[in-house]
Formats: sequence, C-alpha cells, structure tokens
Amino acid sequence: MKTLPSKLTKTQLSFAAFADTHIGSRYQYPLYRMALYLDRLGEDLVSKTNLLDFAIHLGDIVNHNTAHVNGIDLPRIVNQYQNNLKAYLISHVDLPFHCVIGNHDVNDYEMNNDDPHNLTKSLIDELNMNNPVYAMMRDGILFLIVPELGYVQWTHPVEYEWVEYMTEQYPDTATIILCHQAIEDTTKADDPGPYRGKQDMDWWATLFQNNPQIKMWIHGHNHYLDWYVSNQSTGETYPIQQFGHEMTFSAPYSQLDWGNYHEEDRIVIYNISSTYITTATWENNGFNGHWVEEYIHSWNVSTTYNPDVEDWYSFPMFLQDNETQLTDMKILSPNITLQLIGTVPMELFYDAQMESPSSKADESILGFGDDRSGNVDWTNPGMCIHGPTTITFPEKYSHNGNHEDGRSGQPYHCFPMGTICAAVPGQTYNFTMTARCNSGSGRLAMKVSCSDWETRSQYSMLSDSESQVFSHIFGSNYETIYGTYTVPNDENAWFLQGKLEFSDSTDYEASLFSVKRKQNSDTTDDFHLYLSENWYNVSGPLDENEMVNFSINPQILCNSDGVMNFTAFIDGNRYGMVNIIYREPLLLSRNARFRVNTYSDGVFNLSLTKTISRNSAVKMIFWNSTIFNRFPFVTELIVRFLMNGFTDRIIDLIFSEETAVFKMFPFSTDPIYDHMNITADDGSGVKHNGDNGNLWISCNCPDNDERHVEVILYPTY
Repeated sequence: MKTLPSKLTKTQLSFAAFADTHIGSRYQYPLYRMALYLDRLGEDLVSKTNLLDFAIHLGDIVNHNTAHVNGIDLPRIVNQYQNNLKAYLISHVDLPFHCVIGNHDVNDYEMNNDDPHNLTKSLIDELNMNNPVYAMMRDGILFLIVPELGYVQWTHPVEYEWVEYMTEQYPDTATIILCHQAIEDTTKADDPGPYRGKQDMDWWATLFQNNPQIKMWIHGHNHYLDWYVSNQSTGETYPIQQFGHEMTFSAPYSQLDWGNYHEEDRIVIYNISSTYITTATWENNGFNGHWVEEYIHSWNVSTTYNPDVEDWYSFPMFLQDNETQLTDMKILSPNITLQLIGTVPMELFYDAQMESPSSKADESILGFGDDRSGNVDWTNPGMCIHGPTTITFPEKYSHNGNHEDGRSGQPYHCFPMGTICAAVPGQTYNFTMTARCNSGSGRLAMKVSCSDWETRSQYSMLSDSESQVFSHIFGSNYETIYGTYTVPNDENAWFLQGKLEFSDSTDYEASLFSVKRKQNSDTTDDFHLYLSENWYNVSGPLDENEMVNFSINPQILCNSDGVMNFTAFIDGNRYGMVNIIYREPLLLSRNARFRVNTYSDGVFNLSLTKTISRNSAVKMIFWNSTIFNRFPFVTELIVRFLMNGFTDRIIDLIFSEETAVFKMFPFSTDPIYDHMNITADDGSGVKHNGDNGNLWISCNCPDNDERHVEVILYPTY
C-alpha cells in the first residue's frame, strides 16, 4: 500500500447536526411546527456553509412509520415528497450522513406490527450505516454513537459492554458521545418527568468519573435548545451526580417544535480544534441559507484534535454461540481489521433488576407485556404483581398500538434490539427469578417458547417450541429459582417469549428476572467466527475486553451477493463481541450493496449486487427536476395525481429503465481523496464537486443484473 500524503493544513474538525425531524409528522401532527426546507438545508452543507467533515442526525428521524423512510405506501392524500425522508433530506446531503436511532425510529406498529423492527432495518438500508451502534475516529477525536435499542430511558446491556470496551481502548483520546436521549439534569426540557433523561444515571456518572477523556454529550429528543457545562448534574430532579471533570452537554435545534421554542429550519455546526469546541447556527427558511447570531457557544477545552492521526470507522456485532447475524457490504477500504473480543456473561433480558421507571408506553415494567391494567406496580426497583394474573414477555402491542421505543424481540439475524434476545436454534438458556409472596403461599408457573420467523409475525409461536420452565410456590421470604429452556433445532426460531401465571389471590414481589446463555465459565472461551465462508479462531479464554486482531482482505469480507454473514461458535459464557474497523482511506456508500472483485494499487473493481434503497427512482426524476424546484407545491400535487392508477402504470413503463443512484462519500476532507473517481459499465459514473470543497462519486444502481464499476481510491505514485 502506498504512503498517504499528509493532510492539508487543517485547524478544526467541523460537522452539522440535525435532530428530531420526525418525517411524517406533517400529516400526523398537523398543529406542530416543522422545518419546511430540510432539502435546502441539506444542500447548503456542501455548497454554502464552511467545509464539513460529516453530518449527524441525533434521532427521531421519522415518526414511527416505515412509509416515512422511503415513501412506499404513504397515504395518497399526503405530500409524497415532504413525508419521505429519503427524498426530502437524505438525497440532498451529499457528504457522510451518520444517524442515531431515536425512540420513534425503533419500531413501527402502524404498518409493520408483525415485524415492527423493520422500521430500523429500512432506515439502515437508506443510510450509509451497517448497525445502529458504531464508532468513528476523526482527526484524533473519538465519536461513540449510542442509539435507542429498546427503551429511551434505559441503556441496552450490549451498549454498556461496547461503551466500556471503546473507552478502555482509547483512554487518552478526546471522546464525544452522540445519543438521542439526554443525561438527566443537564440540558433543559419542557417536561420534568423521567421521559426526558437517561434514568440509569448512576452507570453513566460512574463512566464519566472513570473516563476524563469524555468531553461532550450531544443529543436530541427534548426539542429544547440548550447548552450546559459543568462537572456535575443540576440536582433539579434527582440528587446531584458528580461527573469527575467538566463536560459539555449540547441540545441543538430540533426540526419539529410543539412549543414555539425556536426556529425549526436551523441546524447547529460544531467546530473542534485542539483548544476549543465552538458552535454556530445555519438557517435556510426559503430565502437562501445564512448564518444567524443564535446558539453561539465557545468552550475552551484541551482536546486530542490532530489532523494527522489515522481516521477509521467501526461497528460491533454481539453474538451468542451458534448465532448468525447479517449485514450488507456498504463500506470500502483496503485496510480492514477484525477483532474478536471477550465479554461478561451477557444479560439477555433488557432490565433484569427492573430498575427502570415506566414511561409513556402505558405499562408498568420494561420488558413485560400485559402489565397495563393495574395488575403490576413498579417498586423501584422490582415489581409487585397482584395475583391472580398473567404477564408475558416481551411486550407485543397490537396494530396501531403504542409506538414508543423498541418493544418486541430481537430482529431476525440482526443486531440486538428489543427487550429479549434471539432464540438460537438448538441452544439452552438459563432463567433466574428472585421473588416472594406476601401471604406466604403463591403459585407461579412459567412457560417459554419462541416466535416463528417463517410466519414473519412476532405474534406467532414456533410449533412444538413451548415448554414449562418454572413451577414453584413462593413463601414469604425471597427465594431465587432457576430453570432452563432449549430452543428447537429449527432455523425459523426467532426470539424468546414467555408467559408467567401468578395463580393465587395475593401479592408477589419480584426483584430479579434474568435470562442468560447456559455457560460453563464466566469468560468467552474458544471464540470461532465464520465470516462469509472464512474462519477466524481464538483458542482458550478471552477475559472481558480482551481482544485478538485479524487483518481482512476486502475481497473475502462478504459473499457473492454482497452480504456479510457472521456466525459465532463460542464456549465458556457462550457470548462474544466482534468489531470491524475500516481504516482510512475509506468510502461510505448508499443505496446498493457490493462485493470487491479485485484490488490493486488504489483501484477497486466492484460488482454492485443489489439495490437496497426502496425509494422510487421514477419519483426522484420529478423531485430533481427544475420545474419542481421552482414550483414544488403544484408539481407535487400533479405528481401525486399522475402516480395513481392507469397513469402510474404508463409512467412506470416510460421510465422502466430508471434506477436509483449509487453514491460513495470519502470519510473525510483529506486531500488523499482529491483524485478519487469512478467508472461504470453503463457509462453512468460521475465525480461531483460541492462548492464547499466536498467530493463524492456516483453511478446507476444495479437493476436486474449486477453493475460493474471501477473505483479509483487514489492514484498510483
């Protein structure tokens, strides 16, 4: 590999932040104020602002409906452009556009109640990301993206493990955490309730105390503009928490506003140097973009900003023994590192000690269903169950049910989300419960089964999968009971589910409900990963956060269809973490997945194997037209009328050859990308230059056949 040229004289890292766009709210909440010019704001980022390294969306990207992601199956009576995230915003942001999954982005009970996490998967398909959790090293600054995976107020167990690993690996690197939720009692909110701040404050405060390199927390969710600098929380709601060092907590403009708190067509631009972090505000309200003299902050702080430090992008996979997870090949780099990492015995139930308070979801206990009719009370921590009653796990709402947060179980062959884990075929799980009965005698029976992926419905039960795990009579003193459940050896096993029957007319008090893999040690032992038909093996034990590195050739990172297939075989505690690191130079792609056929001297030969964006290529012709730019309201009405019935079929026939556009973005503004280029077998390859200096390349996505392209990452010297 060539020696990369040094970077241009660069004095700061700059990025723009969107928050709470809630695409789709325009017709669902018509009385709320919403940004009217998101498309123009997106275009300004590569044409009018200062040169930006990336943009970030801090969550609540859409409004809990998959149609809002790409316009598929939007109601005919609504605006087909402004209620379509891909058309209205993503397609206009031609630089790396990273996103944090918010509580309105996690599941969809309006269109996809059978598989509600399809909403998050659809977002990932339209963006240049592989998993909801990921990290970036940019100019010596570490960014950790901490999304909502199951509950806006409480952090998923895998995120605890990952954040601790990343901060342990980079103890001397200035770190910024990007999250949807606030840290309680830092930035302000119009609602003083627990819904507006992380409730696992003790864990986060301890993390801050042990990691003085964590400088900043940037978040959305509260729709309230604020900036807070301190070494402790305010104590407004809960006792003061000490952070151990001074930190900044920043809540930028949201693009939906219900309280007339601020202008919506604004974004904040953050600038980071070795001695300061500053903010500036950019506005586009339909009369050309411009800077405004609001939300201007400057914090004098020493950081590790250094434009000569190697940049990289990484994402983890958390895997049980024998579990398979899949993701698309969307990132291009000649220098890739695979890490196999040891973990603790992982808790597979979201909040085993039931420490989290209830939220707006009209339920009492996180992780359980059928606990909304006064039959269960939260006891902070723990729960009191008023028998006789039955509760279930995980929560499964009905169609058009409560949309908040990530209920249901882990998506099939995907990253851990929801409040219960994947049911791995043929594997055994340990259930542990600690409880007592106030009357001195209370019967409990619990049956466990798994849902059936073949039905594509979370409400299903896999045939012959149900078995009894607990049958016990609790006395007046706390007792801990144990049971095991083995998943049928059936590839359609989806996620664990169960039913707890409290038979007697008495109160039961429970302080623990835990699910873990059956284990023979506390360490990750004999970790073997089968990744896209290649083995990576570590013999012996791996302690928590202990890791082994492997270098990976990009040609063998995915299968022939451009899919990365991770299957783990792990002894010991039956759990492990995989981390993939793409080192600069690297390109982030959108709209199609690919495989690498050859790589030599800075030149990649790729096959675009499948278009993964579902956004209408035909409608994009209209949205990108000059007449639409001049007369958007009228043009949208005409398109909405034409794209219906007989005329819709005629238009599809006329434009049958149209495809989505495949785009690739340099990870940074480094001059190593100045000579980047692309050619495609249909002649559609184009190199683009933004007025700000941003570069990107594009070509047509594949249609029925693969598209062959050549990407010149850098010239041969």
